[in-house]
Amino acid sequence: MTAHDSDRPSLDLIAVEDSAADFELVVDALREAGLSVDVRQVEGEAAFHAALDRGLPAAILSDWTLPDFSGRRALEIARERCPEVPFIFVSGTISETVALEGLRQGATDYVFKNQLGQLGPALARALDEAKTLRALRESETRYRTLIDNASDAILLAGADGRVSQVNRSACELFGYSVEEFIGLPVSALVVPAELARQQEAFRRVATGERVLSERWSCRKDGSIFAAEISDCQTSGGQVLGIARDITERKQAAQKLDEQNALLNALLNSPGDLLIFRWIATTAIRPSTKSTARRCARSGRPTSRSAAACWRP
Repeated sequence: MTAHDSDRPSLDLIAVEDSAADFELVVDALREAGLSVDVRQVEGEAAFHAALDRGLPAAILSDWTLPDFSGRRALEIARERCPEVPFIFVSGTISETVALEGLRQGATDYVFKNQLGQLGPALARALDEAKTLRALRESETRYRTLIDNASDAILLAGADGRVSQVNRSACELFGYSVEEFIGLPVSALVVPAELARQQEAFRRVATGERVLSERWSCRKDGSIFAAEISDCQTSGGQVLGIARDITERKQAAQKLDEQNALLNALLNSPGDLLIFRWIATTAIRPSTKSTARRCARSGRPTSRSAAACWRP
């Protein structure tokens, strides 16, 4: 049996109810509350499964006592097949103690049949809550996707200094699995000499400051690398750390510093011979060495003429 409104889009509902008279009272109560509904009535377990197979409803309304079925069993099936769908007990035989037990088992709400005026508001409230939960789950899914696809390592640590959440890049950078990461002290991720700086960063983060620092970190296998780490506090009081491996960047910077120091030493040298030797062996491409030799034979080479011959 189905009751529906034809003038406007309707809420698709399933009512587990064996009494045709009670079913009509339920539908009337919903319409009097201003809701447009399309209600499918089922009485037994097989019919309930068939109704769910045809399409998940916006909500399920269920009596507690039926001849060959029960509200308790209907709730079990609903939690297994569609846990996100609101489930409301509508019964004249259920006690408040049993109803509360139903809530603990996953029911959204309960309404007594002698108080059907409360059914419309209860259903509207349940639908709003379900919409909010769906939006939250979708937001969490987008957040998880964003975090997992980030190229930087992202770690979340609690007030106890232990890791509570990580992304894929963190596992790749430090060499731990997600399971190994959870509960791991963050102190295990830096070399002992960096522990004081790490603790200082956490102290500053606790005051609301965002801290950007470089620390020598260590992987599960004991290898050490340079990491740039940005730490901040989340709204929930946890520490969010974003880390990246900057070992190659630091090595390149060190090499550049060494080359600049050598160049400055050469340019400040009082003798030209040292400059020509450096040019010939280090800085001149093979195609330019003949040019350097011509410059050397031109007479009295100077540092300025040597520089003119050098083409990196």
